[in-house]
Amino acid sequence: MILILKHFPYSWNIATIIPFLMPGKDPTNPYSYQPISLLSSLIKITESIILNRLNQFVESNNIIFKDGFRKKPSTTHQLLRIVKFITSGFQNSEYTGHSKGI
Repeated sequence: MILILKHFPYSWNIATIIPFLMPGKDPTNPYSYQPISLLSSLIKITESIILNRLNQFVESNNIIFKDGFRKKPSTTHQLLRIVKFITSGFQNSEYTGHSKGI
């Protein structure tokens, strides 16, 4: 139903905010408290399911080239991808930046 409507029910987005006393702070000082928001478990579970499905789709279709927030890929993967891209450009005499490939 959420995917059909393309939004979460409004009531799922309402958070309950509770004050949390920071360790070692004066309980009589309002600045000693950190606000903590409690969200509906339904929205957390649904977001997790959607995220997992999107990640599977993106990974299986090799859509995203940015690896910063993904699991497993590293700087080495990005360097290899760049080298492959540049090598392919040179082999096909494609333009790279403002200079013609060799």
